[in-house]
Amino acid sequence: MNKNHVLLLIFLTFSVNIFSQKQNNSPGSDFIVDTPVRLDITKDSVIPITVYIHNSECTNCTNYLNYMDISFKCASSQTFDSPVKFDSLSTSQFMNLFSSYSMQDNVWSSQSFVDSKPVRDASHTVVFSADTNLWIPPVPVVVVNMHYFYFNLNIPYSVWSQYLCSDSIIDIHVFASLDYASDEEFWFRVFVSDKSYPTVQQWYRGDTHFHSYFTQNTAENGLPLSSSKINAKHSGLDWTITTDHSCDYDNYGISMQDNWQREGNEIAQLNNQDSSFIYIRGMEASILNSQGKIVHSLVYPSPDAPFSTPYIYDGGGDVSTTSITVDMLQDSLDKYHGFCYAAHPFAEGDKLSILVNGDVWNLSDSLSPTNGNPALTCGSVIWNNLSAASDVYSSDLSMVYKKNLIGLENWNLWYTLTCTNTDKDPWNVSGNAEPYGFYEVPASDNLQTMYRFTQNMEAYGFLLRKGLKMKNENSLVKHWKLFLSAGSDAHGSFNFSGTDYVYGGVSGQMENNHPGALNTLVYCPNGMGTNGQHVLQALKDGHTVLSSGPVIILTVSSSLGTMYPGDDMNAEDLDENQVVIHLQAISNILFGTVNHAIIVVETQDSSYTYPVNMGCGSFSISLKTLFSNLFTSSTMPDNQYIAIRAYIETIKTYTASETLYYRKSSETYHSFTNPVWIKTGSFNKLPFQIVNNIRIYPNPASDVCYIEGIDLHEIISISAIATNGIIYNFPLQTNRENLVLNISMLTKGIYTVKLICNHGTVVKKLVKM
Repeated sequence: MNKNHVLLLIFLTFSVNIFSQKQNNSPGSDFIVDTPVRLDITKDSVIPITVYIHNSECTNCTNYLNYMDISFKCASSQTFDSPVKFDSLSTSQFMNLFSSYSMQDNVWSSQSFVDSKPVRDASHTVVFSADTNLWIPPVPVVVVNMHYFYFNLNIPYSVWSQYLCSDSIIDIHVFASLDYASDEEFWFRVFVSDKSYPTVQQWYRGDTHFHSYFTQNTAENGLPLSSSKINAKHSGLDWTITTDHSCDYDNYGISMQDNWQREGNEIAQLNNQDSSFIYIRGMEASILNSQGKIVHSLVYPSPDAPFSTPYIYDGGGDVSTTSITVDMLQDSLDKYHGFCYAAHPFAEGDKLSILVNGDVWNLSDSLSPTNGNPALTCGSVIWNNLSAASDVYSSDLSMVYKKNLIGLENWNLWYTLTCTNTDKDPWNVSGNAEPYGFYEVPASDNLQTMYRFTQNMEAYGFLLRKGLKMKNENSLVKHWKLFLSAGSDAHGSFNFSGTDYVYGGVSGQMENNHPGALNTLVYCPNGMGTNGQHVLQALKDGHTVLSSGPVIILTVSSSLGTMYPGDDMNAEDLDENQVVIHLQAISNILFGTVNHAIIVVETQDSSYTYPVNMGCGSFSISLKTLFSNLFTSSTMPDNQYIAIRAYIETIKTYTASETLYYRKSSETYHSFTNPVWIKTGSFNKLPFQIVNNIRIYPNPASDVCYIEGIDLHEIISISAIATNGIIYNFPLQTNRENLVLNISMLTKGIYTVKLICNHGTVVKKLVKM
């Protein structure tokens, strides 16, 4: 363990109040049980019960596991049934119920589950018979004294379906008998459905921010990759990127490099065994922002080589600082062809703890309110210190954003329910007197999911408009688009998560977060790729949609083809009536009906919203019609890049009995698209048929060119606009039939020729040789 863990324990009480969104575990040995909170029975028919005993090799940490009992009831029942038993099965049938278990590996300090000799029993679900514990009469136990011991017990449909009542909710009680220590008990609630998440053909749903058991520190611990893969599939996910802490890889194993390689090997093996669910190895890197404070970055490998990135991001320990800056990380990503998203970048509730010298990413944008002032949306600004350099904008004037910073994980960690009076039964399935367990997080709480997202999106608005402005001023500017993603930031727990500091005598807040609660859909027409190559490419291209359940898909069709979120197109010469925005909204019984849907149009100066009716599940509108509803003649974004995105909100209202089970009377879900960037022409153009007849020739030209196909008396003025924004005005000279342009004074390059006429405007391209 890292020496800095001792320092962390000194500040336990303080740290819980600052940032308590962690995995359920304790210092010393951890005994963790888990199962999915959402079960998609179309994926499989078993309920996987994950058992993970961690760090049992430390002094006084040995676990003497005797037996486990697993009991079920439907949510409407008051009492659990007797523990399920498998004594009627044969030995091989019983052992086939187990999967994803630990193997003997003395180098990795992994203890064999098979050697624990699990046996079926007439009184208990499973008894561990490896040792008699020297008692007379003998008491069977397994002595767990290595760093890793884990397994999944997969309860068959024939067993658990007996407890599936009309509410489709199953409650589970897990009891673990331990000698020489207090027994462990856990209670879970599982919402069963054959609907799962809404699906869209060629779009794959996954989690961009997930912690496995390669995240290990005093306050946080993920679960084994093999166990989590089963739970993720049963929850309805297609892929997950492991983003374990860069500062944790020195807390276990032989070395940081060996741990990194071991994680990659395990992921490759799991992908090869079953490609229906894909793991991708990434990392959550601790780095220094422009103010010398720690922020996090989600580091992803090259789409061409998912395992090519070496271990290079050591955060310097759990509570000590790092020497790696935002710019140093960008240099490393450049070398290894990787890319990154800023993790939970700007919001008050996402700020890292002061115990680790934590902070948020800094905008340094004069248009945004500065630190300490009220935000335009909610709360206070903490992301804009003008006296410090920007962590997002590039110092290279040829590009807008830092080269390998592709996007922002603006939607992080599902947090709509919380509690402090239990860490093992937040759903209150054991029937304690109410109020007990989970209660609703107020919308005004700065940790609440949408509060944090709203603040992050306010900061994104300034970034988006800066990119548009710089692109409009200089068409050659690079890296001017910034994308969005969503991730759960879950630490393995698929049912609920929280903090449990036993040594400090402090229990932190529990939350209803779990892997996939906030997720990202990626557009992969050729599938995910063996090791997620196409998933990575979609994230790099911004071909993504953010979701907490429902889905909104935005596409733009024109003669140039179909554009998806993340794409950009030049529609200067197109008929705006033929540029059509299409929306498709999908929800189901789990996530409710569409409450409202909105198209958002961002210009370099402002943001505009257009409400749409998604009652039929789809909606289409031409660019011409959209703009005529949003803009006046003075605000029309002529010859500018704009960004168009969309979102939907659904609401699920619960019955009186469901309110008790779900711990709230209703839940609101959302989906957000990345923008499609469009270069507009003039919205006072002549009819398309007339414009199409107008021709500049020769083109390319060196000294003189001509314009034909329009009545010369219609023309009011003519100009050429260079890519750097310089405008050249031309006199109206003719050679009887055609307009003559003397372009000898122009430098070599591409120009936009603009003809202002009596009844509209014409825009054409000209290449000067």
